[in-house]
Amino acid sequence: MRFGRGDTLEGEQSSPCSAPWWRDAFQLVEEVELIAGSHRVNEIERALPGISRSLLASRLRHLHDAGVVERLPGAQSKVPEYHLSEAGRELTSVIEALGAWGVRWAFDDPQPEELDAGLLVWKVHQRINHERLQPCG
Repeated sequence: MRFGRGDTLEGEQSSPCSAPWWRDAFQLVEEVELIAGSHRVNEIERALPGISRSLLASRLRHLHDAGVVERLPGAQSKVPEYHLSEAGRELTSVIEALGAWGVRWAFDDPQPEELDAGLLVWKVHQRINHERLQPCG
């Protein structure tokens, strides 16, 4: 079910805040990964340690049904890719603000068992601008 401006659900005015996908704040984590540049299920799963593949697929399906992400054919393979829709891109600043708030108010310093070097390397990898790298040799 897609929610557009003025659509109603059980007599209520629909808005991005009343859409069912927004009620589950944990689905924002998947959107953060899409903002960071992960587009394939394997990439998103790699960035979310501990999430089951079926749960991730379900959440992506909900985001797609809500019109927040688009499911597109892969550029180089038959593996589908997920990209933010216009509505999803408009949420970027909101999600970044929630992240900044969380860093300031909701989290203490990580405990040693919470540190994950592999995840850190993956996050650095996501933010490399490959176009600016010089060829070797």
